[in-house]
Amino acid sequence: EGGAPAARNALAGCIETFAARLPEACTVVVSSRPHDYSHEFPKLAHYDLCDLDDEEIAAIIKKSGPFYKSDKAVAVERAKRLLAAVQDDSRKYLLEMAGTALLLAMIVRVHFITGSLPDTRRELYAKCVETLLAHWSAELGPSPISVPLKEKFLRQLAFDMQKEAGARFAEGKDSLRILKTDLEDRLQVFLQKESPAEVNQVEEVVRRLHERDAI
Repeated sequence: EGGAPAARNALAGCIETFAARLPEACTVVVSSRPHDYSHEFPKLAHYDLCDLDDEEIAAIIKKSGPFYKSDKAVAVERAKRLLAAVQDDSRKYLLEMAGTALLLAMIVRVHFITGSLPDTRRELYAKCVETLLAHWSAELGPSPISVPLKEKFLRQLAFDMQKEAGARFAEGKDSLRILKTDLEDRLQVFLQKESPAEVNQVEEVVRRLHERDAI
């Protein structure tokens, strides 16, 4: 996804160059956020994905339980509770969110791990971050730094990388990747300012972020 017309044009050019090298028998499917890419890809047919219907939503919820809960009874109970909530007319916003595959995956993860349900999309994102940073990594033991501190650092890191993305792209660098040494340096600077006593935890925090926190 390009953040500006120039970046989108360059990205489209890379995709077309890649596709041109493939045998004619190959089919190329390009997915993106909703956007008018007809100018960047004039030779391709364009489609909008439909939202998941009620049956698809129910099937995904029922099949998700065992991935998050080894206790079958708990998995079944939480699946029933989530289905009832999605079908509740007083919570239509939940059904609207569940129609999008990504948001449904987030709702399922948050509900099966924490037992809670979000009231808004904003709360859903917040709960999902909490799940990734706290509950999901809890099996490794206490976090080397507090969850709010870890969340603050990652928020700052995301902002900085987004700000630097244009320059990195222009230099031919991957704007979505960061070297381990660079990440450690940024975390060290952050902790020296926010919590000097925890600077010695830099390597352990980075290790856990890489191995378990999925961020």
